Amino acid sequence: GAATNFDVDDVLEVAQNHPHVKGLRRVGRLLPQVDAGAQSPRETWLRLLLIEAGFPRPETQIPVPRPDGYSRYFLDMGWRDAMVAVEYDGEQHRVDREIYRDDLARSEYLAHVGWRRIRVIAGDRKP
Repeated sequence: GAATNFDVDDVLEVAQNHPHVKGLRRVGRLLPQVDAGAQSPRETWLRLLLIEAGFPRPETQIPVPRPDGYSRYFLDMGWRDAMVAVEYDGEQHRVDREIYRDDLARSEYLAHVGWRRIRVIAGDRKP
């Protein structure tokens, strides 16, 4: 994923070269759950929780043009067709004043262009 440089093909190559490793049969079942857009283990936890709850698999790192038209905001995950995003806010969103202020401006702009954001706050639920 984005946070770990994890590559599914690397895992498949290792698996093919070590066919007798215990638990190898599970690899094929688990690899489809990998998403290179994850920015943190908590985002992965949240994405898997949504899928397990029956939601369609969300797209990750959805780009949204900023007001300047050149740069972009990225939404953690969501569904473009419904314009619904789900984002995980870690502790830094609460304790770092600059991140908090930037996040408020970002939130207002995303709402203005039609995105609905569901924010999961650190500590809402343990995995």
